[in-house]
Amino acid sequence: MKPKSEKSIELYHIMTERGYPEEFCDVITRNLNTDFTAQRMLWYLSHYEYLPEGEIVDEMLAILSDRNAIAEKRIRKNQCCME
Repeated sequence: MKPKSEKSIELYHIMTERGYPEEFCDVITRNLNTDFTAQRMLWYLSHYEYLPEGEIVDEMLAILSDRNAIAEKRIRKNQCCME
């Protein structure tokens, strides 16, 4: 798995400061390990003081789904250009 980015590390610290368990924060930031994905979660969390862990997991899954859709779109675009 890719090492955590600067924003992922920032996300980890913010989440632990808000009282989320370290193991939970580690799982979230291991999955949101790029600046792009971690920044999206930081933006989401900035709108709330505290969220249930389930809502954070749901948002993480939505962010990862969006990231995968963007990657697939780029792959399809590159394949079209090569033909």
